[in-house]
Amino acid sequence: MERRNGVLLATPHGSLNTPSAARFQTCMQEAILESDRAAVIDLSQSPYVSSSGLRALLTVAREFQGPNSGLAVCALPTVTSDVFRITGFNKIIPVYESRDDALAAFGE
Repeated sequence: MERRNGVLLATPHGSLNTPSAARFQTCMQEAILESDRAAVIDLSQSPYVSSSGLRALLTVAREFQGPNSGLAVCALPTVTSDVFRITGFNKIIPVYESRDDALAAFGE
């Protein structure tokens, strides 16, 4: 994980599914600092996100409330992108093509 001006950046490796989603959620929640106003999750290394993974992302998103804050995902592989579109999660959590696009959405 890394930070850029109050934006936490994370790139999980492997699918976000039942075995890994809780661990991902815990790692993210432990990494969040009071000074973090947003998070960008780069899913380029996550070939699949299950319902458990979606729930973990939603739980992490709730950590970021207020103006110019929130959670975004980027660089979704095709299958992961399809999951977001089919479930409607792309309307709940913003999806960007790249890290730079996601960071720009938070004023970076």
